[in-house]
Amino acid sequence: MATTIHKFNWGLRFYPVRSGYALLLVVTAMVSSCSKESEPPEDNVAPVINVISPVNKMTYEVNNIPLSWSINEENYKKGYFKINGGKEYEIGKTGSKDTVLANGTYTVHFFAEDKSSNKSSKTIEMIVNKPAPDTTPPKISFSTPENNKTYVTGEVPFSWNISDASGVASSSYSLNGVNKNINSTGSETLNLTNGNYELKVRAVDTKENVKDTTVNFVVNIPPTYKYTINPFVQPNDSTLNYYGSGDVDGNNKVEQNDVNKLEQIINGTFTPNLESNDPVEYRTLDRADVNGDEKVDSTDKQILQEKLNGTREYLPCEWNKLKTRAEREEWFQKMKKINEKSSTFPKLGVDDCNVFSWQTQINFHGTKDYGFEGTIEYGNRTLKLRDNGRFNIHMCEVTVAPNNPDYAAHRMNTFIPGEAISTYSDWFFFEPQYTHGDGKANDWLMQYAGGNRAVIKGPPRNKDFGSEGIATIRILNNKITSYNVNSNPEIRIIKTRSESNGLK
Repeated sequence: MATTIHKFNWGLRFYPVRSGYALLLVVTAMVSSCSKESEPPEDNVAPVINVISPVNKMTYEVNNIPLSWSINEENYKKGYFKINGGKEYEIGKTGSKDTVLANGTYTVHFFAEDKSSNKSSKTIEMIVNKPAPDTTPPKISFSTPENNKTYVTGEVPFSWNISDASGVASSSYSLNGVNKNINSTGSETLNLTNGNYELKVRAVDTKENVKDTTVNFVVNIPPTYKYTINPFVQPNDSTLNYYGSGDVDGNNKVEQNDVNKLEQIINGTFTPNLESNDPVEYRTLDRADVNGDEKVDSTDKQILQEKLNGTREYLPCEWNKLKTRAEREEWFQKMKKINEKSSTFPKLGVDDCNVFSWQTQINFHGTKDYGFEGTIEYGNRTLKLRDNGRFNIHMCEVTVAPNNPDYAAHRMNTFIPGEAISTYSDWFFFEPQYTHGDGKANDWLMQYAGGNRAVIKGPPRNKDFGSEGIATIRILNNKITSYNVNSNPEIRIIKTRSESNGLK
């Protein structure tokens, strides 16, 4: 600030006047100003701390956390930071420092002071939570193709889904070594020919984890057949109008009303017209005789009720459900006995082996081509249709001839209660024109002395009784010397009962 200094000068002067001289005191004031250095203003503003990193309340998924700061203060004196109350690290007005922190919760405290002893601080809170390393490969799933499955079509569906927590970087599949890139989800149809196939799907995630999933399958497209011969099942599965079916009222269903109708027959309150030309009407008693004993009585009612109640698995006539050879042979013997008493059964001394064999095929197996009325002429023989398909049991024709061509051929019948057509003993051969004996295997008209040959032919088709040979048996001195199954690729022959069951 400025200071004013006063100085005074004085002196005497004589001035003449009329009466002489006067004495005057003269005083002169001298004012001067001098300058003195000023005091600095007072500093009471604290430093300003700017924390660039880390960010307050942030969660970091890495362990390397950079610390970065700047301090706004001209008269900066000193500063530091410390983590979770630990060591103090000196800092300048600006700077950065890399820190490596384990997973956890952290408090970073910054401090700064200026030369006027003004102080400030700033605290940052953060969480370090680095995920564990991803070592899990992608997940691959696909519903088709199924592993170890055989496909009977060349169009095999292929659908897949690939997922991964870190993301799928690439995906592909190889089919028998031929590669193709694919999206993580999709589907397509593989157009294949017969053969064995290995399908491998590969996926790689963003962490370079790799996953391979492999399935093996077979394509076996069956040839196109003219028709199929399956000697293990009932030939007609579209109707219940056959012996012992339990469909007493003829509506093609087995239900409680059939038990009621059966009771009416037993009580005499209902009598079917057995002379009708309607096969549903004249076979009413056939369908009601569920145990095959040629009577309709309370036993039939009980068996049928058990089937409806679920306490009986199947009826004796349900050929496709019978479990043992004994059950099949027992039902056949009952039907054979009934057949021999029918009006359509050929007459000994009048009809030859051709009529007996062919009529047996009509009555047991049946053919939809002929209907139920009247007769037909086949091979210059007259055959009756009233019992067409009456017993619904698969029945084949057997032609027997000696190797010696001087002997005439002979026809008989066979069906298979066993398990495989290639096993001779699994067949049941019988002579339909002879009612003696029980129709056991080897009950043949085989009076020839030399070697013999028998051909098992399929059931009648398209009004042709000798439709197709299933197998050829050669016999020499009453021993089987060969058994050959028909290999015609245009005819499908079901060779085992297990194969037949697999078709259901």
